[in-house]
Amino acid sequence: MMNIDFDTGKIIMEHKVLSDLDRFVLQFIHILAYYTDYVIVSSYVSILFGRPRGTEDIDILIPSLPEKKFYTLFEELMEKEYFILNPEDSHGLYSMLEYGLGIQIAEKNTIIPNIELKFIKNEFVCFLLKINYR
Repeated sequence: MMNIDFDTGKIIMEHKVLSDLDRFVLQFIHILAYYTDYVIVSSYVSILFGRPRGTEDIDILIPSLPEKKFYTLFEELMEKEYFILNPEDSHGLYSMLEYGLGIQIAEKNTIIPNIELKFIKNEFVCFLLKINYR
């Protein structure tokens, strides 16, 4: 049985059996956490806590990044065998994020599952997440 505990702002899950989807998310956020704060939202949160359901994408919100930092993140993702499903170069992807659209990121040679990455759209969400807006 999985035990869930909260300690110093972290969720601790003992006896959680990791799925392929969990591993995919963990690998991605391991890279992302180097560049920015993030929050995972939507249906994957239910899955993580044990609700049986399917999902094709994992929604992740991040504060707006400076362009150069985003380009560095983009390059690392390409080096680590990720693929951007949106048909844009790094400049176009950054523009999409700034415009409020999400970009979809998957492992190379796959489409599902994928990460839908979005910039946080307002200060209220940042306040709730206790992170800096821009």
